[in-house]
Amino acid sequence: MITKRTVKAGEERFLEFMNDDTGMLINRVSLDETEYNRKTAEVLIEGHMRSNPNVTYSEAFSEVSKKNPELFIIQNFLERS
Repeated sequence: MITKRTVKAGEERFLEFMNDDTGMLINRVSLDETEYNRKTAEVLIEGHMRSNPNVTYSEAFSEVSKKNPELFIIQNFLERS
């Protein structure tokens, strides 16, 4: 099985894919801050659902967003007039 995890090292952010059997890194993908937040939320939601098999996606999403609201901040890139 392959596990995904997000890693923040200084100003750099990555999505890593790990082999569960060997513990070895398979692949590392660089992410910007927005991608990092989105991928971290995905990883946490998937982990919550794996730990709680009877939980729906929306229940896991709700639980993760309560515990990690900073991952769900929508940034406004449009300039206001």
